[in-house]
Amino acid sequence: LLPNTRFSEAYKTAERLRVNVTNTPIYHEDKPIRFSISAGISCTTEDEFNSIDELMNSADAALYEAKRKGRNQVRKHTATLKL
Repeated sequence: LLPNTRFSEAYKTAERLRVNVTNTPIYHEDKPIRFSISAGISCTTEDEFNSIDELMNSADAALYEAKRKGRNQVRKHTATLKL
């Protein structure tokens, strides 16, 4: 959660995290293990959502959209995503 953060900054933060995770392997017995992450972002003003649950469901819908679209990416919630 990033309170008082514009969507563009939240996206940059999530993308920076995604790239760092992708580019930083963890070594086990001298062999690299690579990871990737998918992230969903939802931004709001006080007027747009009735509850924190709605905001979290919105971000969750964006996360699953990222997974459906191939993983290892950041997606924002749009009105076309099903909650």
